[in-house]
Amino acid sequence: MSSEIKVDTISEKTSAAGVTIDGVLLKDGEVDGVDVSAIVSGSLVKIAEAENISAATDITFDSFVNNTLYNSYQIIWNNLTSGNDSVNMRIYFRNSSSDITGTYRKGYWRVVMDENSSGFFPNLQETNFHLNPIGFGTGTYENHRGIMTLYSNVGEFSNSDVIHANYTMYARNQSPDLFFAQVGTTLETSTALEGIKFQMASGTISADSIYVYGVKK
Repeated sequence: MSSEIKVDTISEKTSAAGVTIDGVLLKDGEVDGVDVSAIVSGSLVKIAEAENISAATDITFDSFVNNTLYNSYQIIWNNLTSGNDSVNMRIYFRNSSSDITGTYRKGYWRVVMDENSSGFFPNLQETNFHLNPIGFGTGTYENHRGIMTLYSNVGEFSNSDVIHANYTMYARNQSPDLFFAQVGTTLETSTALEGIKFQMASGTISADSIYVYGVKK
């Protein structure tokens, strides 16, 4: 037997507390803290963030993937730095609270902006993580900035059993050379994408900020 309530207005009982329906908070024109009044298809919705991260073991975002609301995701990082010299950053796709294992395939091109050097690098792979191709150092101003587009392997717009990501990045590394690169990676897996993790191959990771956005359907 089902029940139904028909009313024109639901008002909060406790002042400034809002109203929670099936775990979703409606308050002051926002849904779970997000102003949805101007959200249209293709809009970016900030769904996760980390700021002022200092000497962390990793930077992890779990359970942000919602294939009902979003067709892809954008991740922007600013001033990523390493606690160790001459290391590369690893990126792990995540399911719930676990890394998704398998063969992460990679291809990229890069140019050095302060030297006459460039190149294309196809058909590369790592086991159980994606390895960022530009190394990190601990010198002054050695950092990475980038923007990634991430595609789920589940949902209406997915390529079944394949997680895709591509990102554009600027980096200043150990030399310090000034790099600009475009990188793509894929992981063939039936394990549903739910999150992502950033971690150095050794040592700690720091960042001014990392923001995760959903691209609204």
